[in-house]
Amino acid sequence: MNDDRMATMTEATRLTREGRLPEAMKLIQGALGSSEPGAGPAKAGTPVPVMALPGIKHLRPVRTERGLKPAPPGAQFEAAGAGEPSIIAGITLKIMGEYAVEAARVYIAGFSAGGAMAAVMAATYPDLYAAAGIHSGLAYGAAHDLPSAYAAMSKGPATRTRRPARGVPLIVFHGDRDSIVGHVNAESLVADTLGTIGSGAVRSQERGRAPAGHAYTRTIYKNPGGRTLAEQWSIHDAGHAWSGGSSRGSYTDARGPDASAEMIRFFSEQPEA
Repeated sequence: MNDDRMATMTEATRLTREGRLPEAMKLIQGALGSSEPGAGPAKAGTPVPVMALPGIKHLRPVRTERGLKPAPPGAQFEAAGAGEPSIIAGITLKIMGEYAVEAARVYIAGFSAGGAMAAVMAATYPDLYAAAGIHSGLAYGAAHDLPSAYAAMSKGPATRTRRPARGVPLIVFHGDRDSIVGHVNAESLVADTLGTIGSGAVRSQERGRAPAGHAYTRTIYKNPGGRTLAEQWSIHDAGHAWSGGSSRGSYTDARGPDASAEMIRFFSEQPEA
């Protein structure tokens, strides 16, 4: 992270503590994949563009150490009030209590195993997170042990241990040449969202290309009133990498459309809950 951007965040923090920030900040909680280096998200572009924007606070991403490994017997890792979901929700609530965070403008985003955890958080804490951004992740309840996790990563969830009872608006990015987490999982994520909040959704589609980079297909689902409920970005010929991230980072692809900027745009367009 460069000094100018760090200074921007430091100044915002100071003004917030002094009660002099002109408006409440938005909050984006990030989640890393299980093998993502600590500096990876900054290089990938996850927190850097967020911190550079006034009025948005981005929590240092939480690492999902368990990744896609099975939980030990008796543990609950996909339920509110238990395991990792409760820890991440607790971190979010702590920051909300310490800073001038707008409660209706709190979001969750993640990549790979962190994307799977973002799906869990959106499903288990829909009253806390107003929308979710998932890049190359799995749907909530897609796996229950190691074999089912690998199967879901390859071919999508064969059987679901659970489905979300409620949902939040969702933006999904996924490379269609992803050999680690299959592109079919993006379809499952969108289907879950439409199954909970997408009654009567109208589908539209547009195609484009990042400057000197990958072509993409953007599929948009809106309710009859025109509110966007879900966006699915399929990045053509892209693998398992954060789209639009710096070439210096691991699991990043600088040739893709800027997933960080598009997630922020999507979150900003959502009406307050």
